This record gives sequence, C-alpha cells and structure tokens, in this order.
Amino acid sequence: MRKSMLILLVVVFVSSVYAQPTIYVDKGRPYVLTVTEGSVGMFETGESWETWCLERDEYIYENTPYFIESISDMALGGGINVPGGTGDPLGDETAWLYDQFRKGTLPSYDGSYAANQSIQEAIWFLEGELTWLPSANAEVYRDLAVAAVAGGWTNDGKYKVVNLYYYEGLGSANDGPDGAYPEKGIRAQSFIIPVVPTPGAVVLGSIGIGLVGWVRRRKVSC
Repeated sequence: MRKSMLILLVVVFVSSVYAQPTIYVDKGRPYVLTVTEGSVGMFETGESWETWCLERDEYIYENTPYFIESISDMALGGGINVPGGTGDPLGDETAWLYDQFRKGTLPSYDGSYAANQSIQEAIWFLEGELTWLPSANAEVYRDLAVAAVAGGWTNDGKYKVVNLYYYEGLGSANDGPDGAYPEKGIRAQSFIIPVVPTPGAVVLGSIGIGLVGWVRRRKVSC
C-alpha cells in the first residue's frame, strides 16, 4: 500500500510539473528558446525565439525541461555584479541592442558566429557581467547602444527577462546551478524575451519537439 501511494505521489508531482509552461533551450549564438508546453508571454506551444543570456555565472542544461520563475524587468539572482543575488534590472542599452537584432537593423551585423559572440559580450558588459570587452566588434555594439539610449531611446516594457528554473531529476545532474528553491526547483539562467511583437521579427516554428528528449543532456555555460 505504501509503495502504491509513493508511486501515485510521484506521478502526481511529475504530472503537475509538466502541466506548467515548459521551455527547452538550444545553446548557440544566439540561443533558441522553444515553448514545448503552454504559453510563455506571447509565444505559444511550438513557437521559438532567438535570444541572449544575461548572466555569466548561471548555467543551463541543453535538452532539459525548464519552467518559468517569472517574466519581469530583472534577472533574478543578479549574477556576478549584484551582491546577495537580489536582482539585476534589464538595462535600456541591452534592450536596444536586442531590439535592433530582432528587427534586422543592427549595423555591421552579418550573422556570423563572431558577430553573435560580440553581441553576447556587449550584453554582458552592459549588464555589468564583464569589466572589459574582448573584441572590437563588441566595443562597437556597446557604443551604439550607449549612444542610442543617450539620444532618448527607452525600452518602455517592450523587452523583459524570463527567469528559468528546473527540477532535480528531470534531466539535470546534481552539480546544477547555484540557488536551490524547494518550491520552485533550482534556478537556472535568465534570458531576454520580447513581450510585444517586434516589427520585422520572425517567430520561429519548432521542428521536432518530440525528439528533443532523445538528445544527450549536457551542462553548458552561457
């Protein structure tokens, strides 16, 4: 009887977990986040968007189900530059850079890995995660973003942060990211998410969602 009750409780727990909106993360430059269950902001099941991570010291596992801790104006936990992990607000400069990327109007952007890496470096710098920039292209992107905001550009809520977490035993190892939350699993990475349609941007359709779980899981840094 006890064994049957235990099995039932496990089934109920797992079922309740997967009833939540769920995201899978494909690592790259940029990342691709795919909604595999429910809806996340303006994205429905089967839709994806390209995005960038905000924290250098938080990790994700590829091919692992992630759940939504919040969609807010800040990266929860804060990353490297926020003592105590209280939260790191999304800067207007970062939002501008992402806005130009989504619209396809970012100057000097050619879609190459080097260009995408430079965007990531510029975002980390603008968010206080880097104290220096490793490439000239990253400096260009930073300067463009700073100039745009100085000229009056503001985010005005067009872009926010989706903060992800996962549950132990649902596709992760024991040496996961920092910050364990029994009621919400273990905190993972924070990504930029558009909350209103961006003119010129394309919502990606997901291919082969059902095959996602077949791929070998591995831990990756941002």
